[in-house]
Amino acid sequence: MADNTFRRGAWWAWGGISRDVSLLAHNDVRLVWQHISAVPNFDKGVVDFAISYKIENNSAKAQNLTINTQVIGPDNKSWQPKTLETIIAPNETTNKVLTFQKELKDVELWHFDRPNLYVLNSSIASNDQELDAVSDKFGIRKMEAIGEELYLNNEAVRLNGFNRVHDHPYTVILNPVNSSRTIF
Repeated sequence: MADNTFRRGAWWAWGGISRDVSLLAHNDVRLVWQHISAVPNFDKGVVDFAISYKIENNSAKAQNLTINTQVIGPDNKSWQPKTLETIIAPNETTNKVLTFQKELKDVELWHFDRPNLYVLNSSIASNDQELDAVSDKFGIRKMEAIGEELYLNNEAVRLNGFNRVHDHPYTVILNPVNSSRTIF
């Protein structure tokens, strides 16, 4: 319901809908979001992957679910698919994590001179019937501040500046020493 009643003296339209609206319809079981962390470990020569999923079951019965994950590289080649089996209780929202490693030599790192991106396609199924699917792009890179220098993928870089606007509580690290933010 929207109320577009004009209020005299109000510069802003205080009621109603002033921007585009999207209505989304979902199945009872769905992937709310997925988040991938792909961090290279240069000492060990591997990349550690952790894919976090938020799954919602709005049905009245427990669901046996399979999360199917496929990564497609910048060369359009698919990696070996990964699966995660789980049971979600009725009317429950939960988080699940899938972890794996890949050899560093087998990936293409993201760099501002070579912005290699991967595609993460995930779907959730019950009894071999797909219920929902999501797709996201990501890059594999490691940004570090060592001393007074910035390093991107173990390479010292000089930046004129950068901006990270997002301040989600799970991606902002508070520095307990001086209570300042360190964001990477």
